Amino acid sequence: TKQQLGYIVSSLASRTEGVVSMVFVVQGAVLEPGQVLGRVDTFLEEVARPLLEAKTEAEVQEVAGSLAEARLTRAQGLAEAVERNLAELMSRQLQWDRPRVESDALRRVRRADVLALLERGMLAGGPE
Repeated sequence: TKQQLGYIVSSLASRTEGVVSMVFVVQGAVLEPGQVLGRVDTFLEEVARPLLEAKTEAEVQEVAGSLAEARLTRAQGLAEAVERNLAELMSRQLQWDRPRVESDALRRVRRADVLALLERGMLAGGPE
């Protein structure tokens, strides 16, 4: 972005005990927490929304298809296999076919779904 919010800025998707969330991590000493939250909200509204709105259905399908294929990739080593299975145990859901289920769901994602999620669950003032 064009702003310096802190010396550590990242985002990631998280799933904890069945709850999926988007996490923004900002660590710095310049802004108060409320100010940082306001800047994240502004980023989502002024940068993320226009980027997503500019995507065509075909572009969204291409990304979703690539992610679907990636979900089906076998673990590349013992550590990765253990990490995946441990995550399933820790979630207490024990859905051992999760990669296939998530891959199937990703193949059904449409542009309208992505925009609705942004509006409903990520932008300030959204209902969720």
